[in-house]
Amino acid sequence: MGNLSLPSVLNPYPLSFFMKRLAKELLSLKGATQIYPHSIADVDALAGAIVLRGVLKRRGIVSSVHLVDTANRQARQVLEALRIPLPSASPSADADNIILVDVSNPNLLGNLQLAGKRVIAIDHHFHSHHVKGYVHVERGAASTCEAIFSLAKQLGVPLNAKQSALLLAGILSDTAFFAGANADTFPVVAELLKKADYAKTAAFVREEPDLSQKIAVLKAMQRAQYERAGIGIVAWSNAGSFELGAALALVGAGADFAFIANPKEGRISGAKRASAKGNVGRIMERAGRAFAGSGGGHENVGGARGKPEKTAAALAECLHLSKLLLLGNSKIY
Repeated sequence: MGNLSLPSVLNPYPLSFFMKRLAKELLSLKGATQIYPHSIADVDALAGAIVLRGVLKRRGIVSSVHLVDTANRQARQVLEALRIPLPSASPSADADNIILVDVSNPNLLGNLQLAGKRVIAIDHHFHSHHVKGYVHVERGAASTCEAIFSLAKQLGVPLNAKQSALLLAGILSDTAFFAGANADTFPVVAELLKKADYAKTAAFVREEPDLSQKIAVLKAMQRAQYERAGIGIVAWSNAGSFELGAALALVGAGADFAFIANPKEGRISGAKRASAKGNVGRIMERAGRAFAGSGGGHENVGGARGKPEKTAAALAECLHLSKLLLLGNSKIY
């Protein structure tokens, strides 16, 4: 598994051993190649996949982008604004190679069949379970689009204006307009802004929640429970959809950690205040095991899914670990 060394102030785009290895793996591909983002693709995943296709084409690797199932509303909105056709869902039966973007967990691939194919995954999430194949996880990156940017640099492929806008959109979306960014994000953004227009890109990344999302989040907040842990607050609730939006709303309302369970679908989304100690992605790894499934994510947001009947146990694990973190002096992973 690859783990890219983080950029430094003096050398913002180091060509690390693992990025060189990823480039070598990609350039050695022979036969039909298909690129897939994760199930219900978000902007980071879909933008990264589309730009990767263009980068590989410049290096003589022909590939196509397909959806596992669908793309979320924000991703569709971004493609429409940039006048890029939405890829269709397509089985991988005729593919020799599968490249996964923003995902390395088989549980986030719907019914996509990987058996008998060469698989390369490019991701930046914490996951407790990975696909079989070559997996490049850029754990220090705030988005997978940053990894695709570094890969283009490694391959010596300059990005055009539309590709730059796509990667910028992915970064803006996945970092919630830099709320989840780190010091390594900004040199990449500065480079992208040489060709992408920030104001225009930001305008089509921002989305007004529709009525169904507003209702789902408000209902989850109405049902919310909370407990104090030290000087912090852990909140939780359940919802039938938009779990992450509801978790973020609880954090916005004052919780240090918030978890929203969907018992029917067997999944949990979590979020934390940026100033709170801990890593939600690692909490979700543990929750995924309690789920008899898998989990992962970023420092401030994450998710887990598994058997619906184990939702209560997985939620209990999330609450237990977050309370320990808020009490201080606790080493949970």
